[in-house]
Amino acid sequence: MFKWIGSLLGSGKKVEPDLAQGGSVFESEATKIIEAALLREHKDAQEKLANPDYWRDVGTHVARAVSECEAVLLPIPEGGPDKAYYDRVLPALNAIVQEFREDDRDEDGYGVATVHQINRDLQGLADKAD
Repeated sequence: MFKWIGSLLGSGKKVEPDLAQGGSVFESEATKIIEAALLREHKDAQEKLANPDYWRDVGTHVARAVSECEAVLLPIPEGGPDKAYYDRVLPALNAIVQEFREDDRDEDGYGVATVHQINRDLQGLADKAD
């Protein structure tokens, strides 16, 4: 029987979908992609926070956006995200975008851009989950 084991973002957490129970490699890949998107944006925030002379308060906006996205996206269902997960999180991400648009402190839109990038990653996965 086919067996796939992967490591998520170096955490040592093993992913082993049970294909007999309806698990799939795609679900595990989707989980990895979501976690990688959050990690990528978190690293971007940390880099900007580390250089405030250049970035000013941009790192704060990016970090806040990542934090708000994590609150919506995590935890990811065991076995990977399904259609119900995407139906719940995609509108919530759009609501976060709207909040940032209404926030005068993020006048250059870095928070919005961060949420949009994560949203794009998820939208591609959601299209495949339908």
